[in-house]
Amino acid sequence: MLWGSTHHQRGKGGIVKWTPEKTMLAHEDWAARMRGTIGAALGGIKGPVVRNKIAGNSQISIGIVSPDFRDHSVAMFMGWLQHMDPHMHRVTLYHCGPTQDDVTDDFRAEFEMVDIFRKDLRHVCEMLDNARHDVLVDLAGHTKDSGLVLFLARRATVQLSYLGYPGTTGVDTIDYKIVDWRTDPVGYHRHYTEILWRLPWMLCYDLESTIGEHQFAPLKREDFGCCATTAKITDEVLRAWADITSRSCLKVRLKNRSTQDPGVCASIMERWGKAGGAPGSLIIVPPTRTRIEHLHWMHRRIAMLDTWPYNGTTVTCEALCARTPVVTLVGDRHAARVGYSIASAAAPEYPLVITTNTVDEYVIEGIDHGRDCRYTEAEFRLDETRLCDPVSFANNFSRDIGMMLRAKGVDL
Repeated sequence: MLWGSTHHQRGKGGIVKWTPEKTMLAHEDWAARMRGTIGAALGGIKGPVVRNKIAGNSQISIGIVSPDFRDHSVAMFMGWLQHMDPHMHRVTLYHCGPTQDDVTDDFRAEFEMVDIFRKDLRHVCEMLDNARHDVLVDLAGHTKDSGLVLFLARRATVQLSYLGYPGTTGVDTIDYKIVDWRTDPVGYHRHYTEILWRLPWMLCYDLESTIGEHQFAPLKREDFGCCATTAKITDEVLRAWADITSRSCLKVRLKNRSTQDPGVCASIMERWGKAGGAPGSLIIVPPTRTRIEHLHWMHRRIAMLDTWPYNGTTVTCEALCARTPVVTLVGDRHAARVGYSIASAAAPEYPLVITTNTVDEYVIEGIDHGRDCRYTEAEFRLDETRLCDPVSFANNFSRDIGMMLRAKGVDL
């Protein structure tokens, strides 16, 4: 429920209007209920010894908790960790999920990694206390298998939330939420229990592990595409797509893992008909086998149509890798403004991500791209953009970690 409340407006009883304010209250309520349970489980533990001074050659100790140190979208935005100065920082990864793979092995080769999946909560908290981390980072929020409960009782001088959850955690012992001015402009602090800490841009995409030196040959493109998860495809999105397809005489090709389920496909097609979509103008296609095949599939599309109020993050960056335009709609919450953030970080001088502010603008941009394919084979170097600059991102993160610690009274 909590993850859905950050963006989703469909419920069993019909439309559920999740305003940002209502979403925050639901998260605060969860934290209040869990805090008593965690307090009872941790009775007798004194808590970590907080360092008030980090001087000389002492490293800043950073612990990062996530179930997604694996082949997962979150991992695609953590390549910058390798560029953190090892003389200044000691990074420990706490893997709290059941799945491990080659990507997990890559992380383990670079950093100390501790598997805490299904480990006793008291034992893990004692482990964290003994590690004496200055900073503890949550990468999962209220998503499946997250380690968010560890943050309910403070385990580090600074606790922060980043990347894997598009909104507040509701946990008042998490000090900061890392965002940027585009995802969360002035006034958005009202949506969070955390203090908003704005980086120049909040995402750094790992281009090298996605595409390497692979090149895309010029080709004739056809139809629109979307790779969003089914949960993100609202009835309003379907109505906009129906309008675009009827006025452009093109189709939308939908590809995601859940469409392998016949029941999911039937539900989508039923909703497509109710949204006014013509038969045959929405095509559900099977998933591709590899990431490169996935990118080539995107490269054959005229444009990718983003979803709202939960924008695509990884799929938008993948479309940029494939040199395919993305049409996105900017909304009233973090989840609905990530496309805008990516557009600003990727190439403000060359708008391959087309941001719109109303549904009518979204439809018009989709139709225009269907007519002229104006960005079909544009010269575009994603590796030269801020979105894919891990060194600068690591430097900004390192600088701001120091500022967070100083704000907590730590002498650096």
